[in-house]
Amino acid sequence: MARPRGLGADPSTAPPETPPPMIVTPAEAQAILRKTIPERLPILLAGAPGVGKTAIVSQVAHELARELVVSHPVTSDPTDFRGLPWMVDGKATFLPIGDLARLIALGDRPAVWLIDDLGQALTSTQAAVMQLVHRDSRALNGFSLPDNVAIVACTNRAEDRAGVGAFLAPLVSRFTTVLTVCPEAKSFVPWAIQHGGFHPVVAAFLRWKEDYLLDTSRPSHSLEQRCSPRTWDNVSRLLKLGLRSSELAAPIQGAITPSIATEFLAFLQVFENLPDIDLVRADPDGAPLPPSVDATYATAVHLARKVERADFDLIARYVARLAPEFQLLFNLSSITRKPELRSTTAYIAWASRPEITSMLS
Repeated sequence: MARPRGLGADPSTAPPETPPPMIVTPAEAQAILRKTIPERLPILLAGAPGVGKTAIVSQVAHELARELVVSHPVTSDPTDFRGLPWMVDGKATFLPIGDLARLIALGDRPAVWLIDDLGQALTSTQAAVMQLVHRDSRALNGFSLPDNVAIVACTNRAEDRAGVGAFLAPLVSRFTTVLTVCPEAKSFVPWAIQHGGFHPVVAAFLRWKEDYLLDTSRPSHSLEQRCSPRTWDNVSRLLKLGLRSSELAAPIQGAITPSIATEFLAFLQVFENLPDIDLVRADPDGAPLPPSVDATYATAVHLARKVERADFDLIARYVARLAPEFQLLFNLSSITRKPELRSTTAYIAWASRPEITSMLS
């Protein structure tokens, strides 16, 4: 029963839980940075290791034609940000060194100052950075950041077991907002195909098993990897070595969450026994269909990564024999890789069907 108002606090009632932080996807974080960077609003991106925080800032800086200056305060001394005490003409002063000197030397060139892994820095280093992050002053020991420099910082969180200690409260308050970044497969996979250089098999697996993009469970030991966009990128690089699935077993087990690696390796073996695309082209109405759901999924993705405009109509005839959900997978994967396929006769006819229109809406 709820305690009536006015009778004081119930000592048996636990204090209310702290609400979880607001989560943004990498795409949402980029959209925010595109607006805040030109206005010089300092932003702090937080999140688990490997979710792409640094890449988010780098891509937006490139889009905005701004130079990127990256600092790693975890390896820095406070003097890197407040200047080196020195005597000039018999007077004590501070000389800018390192990244501070680089920032001052930018002149009128627009730039983004990325302060990476800020939460791992010593509190004395955080205190020095704090003065430069202040939106109104942006100055320390007589040095001011150029007006054309925007500040974005990235950090892991204490629960990520990444060596993050306590943040100085005044430092956090100097950031306009703290955004917690968490990737989700629906928007990440198309980006990974178009811009990230991900191997198609990795992209296909993550389309199928969206929850496997990021694994935040606790490892059984300190050298056990966990799935994240960064570690999936490592898997993609391993696949590009051209090794057989049997040769990839140990490297992939050591690259991502072991239990998920086992599933991925089984998925990879399915890909090694897919129908020959030449046979599909030659006889789209009679070529054998995949024998299982896993094989059908892999076939749709395999054909989508191989199809070209010249043979799209033929391949689409074969795919039309598959269940609607696999037709959807093939067509969306194809146009993600090659947007010009939207104008083919087969795609227009497929997308115009009422049952497909409802799936696309």
